[in-house]
Amino acid sequence: MNVLKYIGFAAFFVVAFIVSLYLTFPWDAAKDFALQQASKATGMELHAKSLEPSWITGVVAKDLEIRTPSLEEPISLAEVKARGHILPLLTGGRGVTADLPIAQGTVHADVVDSSDRTQLEAELKGIQIALVPGLQDAIGVPLTGKLDLDADLDLDKAKPEASSGTIKIAGAGLELLKGGKVAGMTLPFELSIGDFSWTIPITEGKAKLDKLGIKGDSVELELDGTLTLNADLSRSVPNLVVKFKPTEAFLKKEPLLNALLANINRAKGSDGFYAYTLTGSLKHPRFAMRRGG
Repeated sequence: MNVLKYIGFAAFFVVAFIVSLYLTFPWDAAKDFALQQASKATGMELHAKSLEPSWITGVVAKDLEIRTPSLEEPISLAEVKARGHILPLLTGGRGVTADLPIAQGTVHADVVDSSDRTQLEAELKGIQIALVPGLQDAIGVPLTGKLDLDADLDLDKAKPEASSGTIKIAGAGLELLKGGKVAGMTLPFELSIGDFSWTIPITEGKAKLDKLGIKGDSVELELDGTLTLNADLSRSVPNLVVKFKPTEAFLKKEPLLNALLANINRAKGSDGFYAYTLTGSLKHPRFAMRRGG
């Protein structure tokens, strides 16, 4: 029993010490250093109005601003909550759980990273696409609608071909606004894309998009092919065929569309779909017309 008593005293002392250290830690002084380290690790420029503790391993960043060379305007987030994982640190890894409200929706991410692999669980709910900071600049088109995503990935750094996982993604009310571009053409009208719900399996390092379709009031779309994953996801390699076909009702409503489509008639197949290939990388994608669809 005396042993248990001493263990209890020791545990109480350790907890008291941690709490005392936590409550008296100079967070304001540490904020700039933490943001500098985060900026260095992500390749982005991070600024925050405040950085506050959240229990023992957590922090809350208020009015976080993210700047990247590719975006003209910074991404602004009212609040980001993050909590470090203790167990991965014991084996030389690192892990974090982050939560943030964004674009009238929520994002939850749980990442564990080690020298040889990255495990990611992410959930996006009710994201209003048009309100995502910087997204329009990144994709180059004014897109609206709601997006949900649930991803569970195990990325092998040493052997990307051993990566696996599942991505579930659903969109509702997707619409391309006037002025957007499809196949290099600037649209003089709005384009209703519609709803979709896809499950994308990842095996042997490849995400398989097997004739995934969307059918809206204005257009039908189809994606078919693979995405070969890289440890740096932005360098993942797509090998996709992207096909689209305006609906008969939309062609009647917008007669100007026939004249626009005449410019890319070489991409039209016997099924009525216009086809393009998507290659390169996610960071630097390349679109090319696929003759004859």
